[in-house]
Amino acid sequence: MKKVLYLLIAFICNSIVSIAQNFNQIQFVDDYSKLFQVTVEKNKESSFVFIFPNNKLDTSDVFSDLTNNNTLYLDYILENYSSFERSKLVDYKNDIVRLKEVFIEELKEDSYFQKNVNPLLYWYLNSKQRSGAGKNIGLLKKEKISKEQLFTIASKFFHAVMVKPDSSVYFKVCVGLNGFKGKPVTNESHPLVEAFCFMTVMDFAQIGGTNYYQDFKLNVKKLSKEYLTLSSEQRLTLIREKMYQIMENNEDLKKILLSEYERKKNILSFELE
Repeated sequence: MKKVLYLLIAFICNSIVSIAQNFNQIQFVDDYSKLFQVTVEKNKESSFVFIFPNNKLDTSDVFSDLTNNNTLYLDYILENYSSFERSKLVDYKNDIVRLKEVFIEELKEDSYFQKNVNPLLYWYLNSKQRSGAGKNIGLLKKEKISKEQLFTIASKFFHAVMVKPDSSVYFKVCVGLNGFKGKPVTNESHPLVEAFCFMTVMDFAQIGGTNYYQDFKLNVKKLSKEYLTLSSEQRLTLIREKMYQIMENNEDLKKILLSEYERKKNILSFELE
């Protein structure tokens, strides 16, 4: 009897692992061709390949709310959590049809990308109560993070990039230049929380009545006058960390993050404790 029970438990465990692997490797890949696009932009001297989420999906498509209204959420994962060789796309920039095919093929083969984007798509469809996600209900659980973690993650997008020749400090709020770029991804990393924070910071940065971005710009000027006796490298490290702390404690930014979390929590992969 015990042997039968052990075999049953082993079968169930193997089945769960198999389902999880199938989710990460197969689920949603057929949707990539409509969710993501590639194009070639030309100027007088050269041409450049750009990849981006398709933010012009027909409103009848179930993914339209995600791609059209939460574009930066997807864009952050595409930019920072994909591992395919971008240089492969350049080889096809003179053949747009083949370029698009190669781009989607690369995404379908990119397990690192799928590991992050598929849960994003899962929770989005789950919020729409579509069967595509419903059949996996219970397989994924939302990660739990504290409000303090949320504020800390958001602060890393107010990033000091370099000390300029005139001793002022150049800051960016950017998808590709931030406090997470180039850092190792560990079990303590929260890619989809990062994506939410980036989207929120960018969506509200230029909206009237939001004080956090004005506070950020004022602090850029103030911090550029500090630590002037230190080397550029030392200054950059200290000023970068000081700005993180300032923005982590910015009450206006906290309010907006929490408000947006409440508004969008059904599509998000995490829950606030």
